[in-house]
Amino acid sequence: MTEDLNLSAAAVRLVEEIGADRCFTVTGGMSMHLNWALSRSRSVRAVFCHQESCAVAAAEGYSKAHNCDDQVSQ
Repeated sequence: MTEDLNLSAAAVRLVEEIGADRCFTVTGGMSMHLNWALSRSRSVRAVFCHQESCAVAAAEGYSKAHNCDDQVSQ
């Protein structure tokens, strides 16, 4: 069975290809397709937050706790 590749699935595939293991996202109707695509990923774990600012704070905290700062290319 071939799965259709939509924009959300392509975005998750890109996150997988860069080697990220977490994706901090928000819940709600407009992010429904992206959240569904994240739930289908075997290598990226979705962390759901209620507000954008909470997702940013959680991602920054995760990055610092796991020494991810040196892995980010600028």
